[in-house]
Amino acid sequence: MTIHITSDEINQLIYYYLEERGLRHTAFSLLNESKLEPADVQPGALVKHLEKAMEMQELELHVNEHQALKKGLPKCQGGFSLLGAHDCAYTRAPAQVPDLSNGAVHTPQDFVVLSGHTAPVTVVAVGAGKLFSG
Repeated sequence: MTIHITSDEINQLIYYYLEERGLRHTAFSLLNESKLEPADVQPGALVKHLEKAMEMQELELHVNEHQALKKGLPKCQGGFSLLGAHDCAYTRAPAQVPDLSNGAVHTPQDFVVLSGHTAPVTVVAVGAGKLFSG
């Protein structure tokens, strides 16, 4: 499959988005400056395409999570936005966590759920049950 997107197609979507939002002067300027010919575009097409792209991004970022959900891991509750980075967020400790490095399975007694952080937490395991985070 080959995906081909032209600047005219993007401009068409933006033009109709501007029209739908009542920004007629801006839409007129875009139409004239880009020399676009009006096309048949469904209402809400730009937003629909952006939402579909965000769904694909969610799938891409959580491809391994979907398998883990079958094993009792909680689903990521982190939000997605067009301009912000995604941070995974979990609301409860999972029943089991597979250790991809050695195949062992950990239970909730093996870890602590950190809550209240407003920034990403970096965690480094040091062995012998010791853990440093920051």
